[in-house]
Amino acid sequence: MDCTEGSPQLEKYWKIQVGLYYCDACLLLRSGDFPSREKVERLFALRLRHVRGINIEALEKKVNEAHGRIHSEQVKKALEEMDAAVDLFRLGERLAAMEAAQSAWNTANGLHNALATMPDIVAGRRAKRQRSKAGISSREQRQAERQPEWDKWQAEVDRVRANHPCLRKSRVFEVVAATFNVTRPAIAKRVAWC
Repeated sequence: MDCTEGSPQLEKYWKIQVGLYYCDACLLLRSGDFPSREKVERLFALRLRHVRGINIEALEKKVNEAHGRIHSEQVKKALEEMDAAVDLFRLGERLAAMEAAQSAWNTANGLHNALATMPDIVAGRRAKRQRSKAGISSREQRQAERQPEWDKWQAEVDRVRANHPCLRKSRVFEVVAATFNVTRPAIAKRVAWC
């Protein structure tokens, strides 16, 4: 691809030094990515993605996820490395900026891995409590759905006991279980014997 805009020096620089085929002006014109960033930061984000395969938004997301959950010095280091990379890019030190961004990416990946291996008790007590609460509520919901059937079992046990007061408890449960086509332990677990 031939560059029609931008200086020939920048075109040569990116073709020879880094291997990208567009000059800065062409890259900004031909790519609509990162529209919310200022021109220099947008250009840096585009170069970083095309040259090193690093997505600046993914990097920022990883660092933000770690903020407040991992030691602040590590998060601060990742942010400082990213700021240093942008500053180097602004000063024209493009290869140094790419190296600094690679270092920030490695630090952000370390933060991401540390988050992934944190025990649940450290990483998310609130989420764990919410999951357990959801389990309790679903158990209560299932019980509420099955309660009418259990009430029928209780009524049948009471009827059999009234008609045959001499029957043992286990025999009454066997009779009721056969009536409803369930097991005797299921009946024993769900009815009251008073």
